Amino acid sequence: MNLIGRRVKILVATDPNQVGLSGELVLERSKTLLLESQGRRLTIQKLGTVIELAGKGEVIRGDDILGRVEERIARAAS
Repeated sequence: MNLIGRRVKILVATDPNQVGLSGELVLERSKTLLLESQGRRLTIQKLGTVIELAGKGEVIRGDDILGRVEERIARAAS
């Protein structure tokens, strides 16, 4: 699943200041997500974070998407 370009809301985060933030995911790295929110770009740790995809109500645990996108796609294809 590609999350880049998706609008999300942070439901749970290791940094309490990030809970409730929403915006567009602009980059995904192996351990972090880059969220653009209100003109700022914020780095969000995947580990311990729970995000909700806007419009779908789908909830994703950051722990489940650790690693590079390419690795996740290869695991899912196996």
